[in-house]
Amino acid sequence: MKIEINGLVVERLKEKDIELVRQWRNSDIIRKNMLYQKIITPEEQRAWFKSINNFNNFYFILEYKGRRVGLINVKDVNWEERSGEAGIFMNERDLSALLIPVVGTVTINELVSNLFGIKKLYAKVRKENKAMQRLNALFGYKKVKDIDTSDKEYDLFVTMPGAKTGYSSKWIKLISSMGFETTNLKIVMEPEDYENDFGVKMEQQINNSEILFNVETIDGYNVYTRIKS
Repeated sequence: MKIEINGLVVERLKEKDIELVRQWRNSDIIRKNMLYQKIITPEEQRAWFKSINNFNNFYFILEYKGRRVGLINVKDVNWEERSGEAGIFMNERDLSALLIPVVGTVTINELVSNLFGIKKLYAKVRKENKAMQRLNALFGYKKVKDIDTSDKEYDLFVTMPGAKTGYSSKWIKLISSMGFETTNLKIVMEPEDYENDFGVKMEQQINNSEILFNVETIDGYNVYTRIKS
């Protein structure tokens, strides 16, 4: 599955891409900010991919102007509670200092709120990772006070991506003013999506969302394009 939104492409993680992600993840600059900081082996990476290759976990490679620049995800989705845990890391250091992490966070918030109906997003951030804490604060994340993390290396934060806090509209306006197209949404379903029940469930989610789509079959792929009001 590929999704074009806000001038970015987010592509669902495929097995053929997990070695690339493993190399990113094992780099010192990324690993130091992760909760799990050991070097990940190819065998561990394959086992991890097998465990997340389902409709409760959404991992996307983030692409900007043809460059693969990072990974963004919502994992461990609780469909009853409509909640999940969000995460992002950037492989491109020059881009990470610019707007791409912001656009990526806007994008995932928009997708999970409007397309999946997620009402609550959690984030675990290492206590010393002040940069990520500041980024999360910009999107309304608040530290969860009723969970004691004093004996842990991270703090737990939560935000309501669908709530009318003004955060989403503010950032949509900002990235729009900087040239990012914020009205586009195109979803391309791919053969790998149907190797398990992911594809069927994803199409059900698309059809049940409040977004209106034009549906076409192009080169054997189902393509959903948002109808602009």
